[in-house]
Amino acid sequence: MTKSATMKALIEKRFSELCARAESYFNITMRDVELDFDLDEAGTVGLAIEYIDDTFAISLNKDYIDDTVMLIEVLPHEIAHIVLYKTSEIDHKHDARFMQVCALLGGEKKAYCVAEKKRIVKYDAEMQRLLREIAE
Repeated sequence: MTKSATMKALIEKRFSELCARAESYFNITMRDVELDFDLDEAGTVGLAIEYIDDTFAISLNKDYIDDTVMLIEVLPHEIAHIVLYKTSEIDHKHDARFMQVCALLGGEKKAYCVAEKKRIVKYDAEMQRLLREIAE
């Protein structure tokens, strides 16, 4: 299996884990959230989408698939947007409530700016385990 295929599998697994965590923490369903790797915007790693029919998607940029930041920051970040789409009538963008939700899902307390492509240097134990799996 190539590194990209391994990373895609890990991202899909992490997505499922984070969706389950969101369902548990926020008493919502995440079964209507699709994950794809079709995002084609330069400099954008991930995007949370709310469709007019009340379905949702997280679209990831395949150009960044080998970057561990997908697992560590981008997935919790985008899932936090979906949680807030489902639980709030206002657009939280990257406000304090968004940061709280993102942190509960395992993301950093700050909003991750994709354009700056910051490296995350502090990992929790779960992320260390995921990074070891990638290295194998």
